[in-house]
Amino acid sequence: MNTVLFYISGHGYGHVVRMAQVIRELRQLVPGWRILARTEAPAQMVPPGVECTSAEFDAGVVESEAGVVIDEAATLERVRRLVSSWDIIVEREAGFVRENCVRLIVADIPGIAGQIAHAAGVPCMGISNFTWDWIYEPYAREYLSFLEEGYSRMEVLLRLPFAQRERLGWFRRVVDAPLIASQTRAHAQRPRGSPIRALLASRAQVSNEVLGAAKADAPEFEFVIPPLVIGFAETFESCDVIIAKLGFSLVAESIAGRKPVLYPPRLNFREDEVLLVEAPQHLQMLPIPQNDFKAGRWGHHLRQLVAMPPVTSGLRTDGARFCAEFIAGF
Repeated sequence: MNTVLFYISGHGYGHVVRMAQVIRELRQLVPGWRILARTEAPAQMVPPGVECTSAEFDAGVVESEAGVVIDEAATLERVRRLVSSWDIIVEREAGFVRENCVRLIVADIPGIAGQIAHAAGVPCMGISNFTWDWIYEPYAREYLSFLEEGYSRMEVLLRLPFAQRERLGWFRRVVDAPLIASQTRAHAQRPRGSPIRALLASRAQVSNEVLGAAKADAPEFEFVIPPLVIGFAETFESCDVIIAKLGFSLVAESIAGRKPVLYPPRLNFREDEVLLVEAPQHLQMLPIPQNDFKAGRWGHHLRQLVAMPPVTSGLRTDGARFCAEFIAGF
């Protein structure tokens, strides 16, 4: 029996959401394989039947103010702690790999996974639109060599759309993959005149006071707070508009489902440098100023968003199947 181990960043939930879709496709292709996952994200977000365990091997970033501001000082401290424990983590995880007879490691996208694979003597591949050394480059340059070394141990990177342009030379090979997004779309039919349903999709939700102000400012909208895990996809599909900070999985699902997005600009996170330029070519989206977002003054911006002309994207959204087929044939 082949055993594949996924190392999934616990930063946000976008990484585990997209890898869960890859895992589902992989299980359909090779139902006899054993699949393991290591992540600090909630285990319920990993498909049933996957052996999911929690482990610390990633730093991510520290977010504040409903997730739209990156605390660089706190993030730098987390990166420092990761690097100080680097060798201990590699030794521990290499032992886990050997004990479980892992044949392949898939990473989204902790750099240490490549070092673990090298220590355990198994191949490793990455799947992502960004790497952590690129994210940390503006303020944590002294620690980047550890991540660079880890990425250099990976056999291949399956590069998703909206990817960084720099710092990919560490990978031995780069293969472009389509968007990873759900392929099942169940559009609910609602009575004419029903409120416009707006999903608050970010993990860090606004306060009750802000939500109350938003309801008063936009009475024609129904604001929906989704469940964390079970039922999120169904709730997403039942809504007409998405309110959330930008991120790969949010953008990918919105493109696939043709859901307009109202977003508060995120500060100090480099992924947005790409998303803000490229995503509007594929998605109906509009920024809301931070002050208006925090005060619940959403009505004008939501009305402006839904009045915008629809955007048709030509991007493929079958990236989960593409990645699963690549893993199965690796």
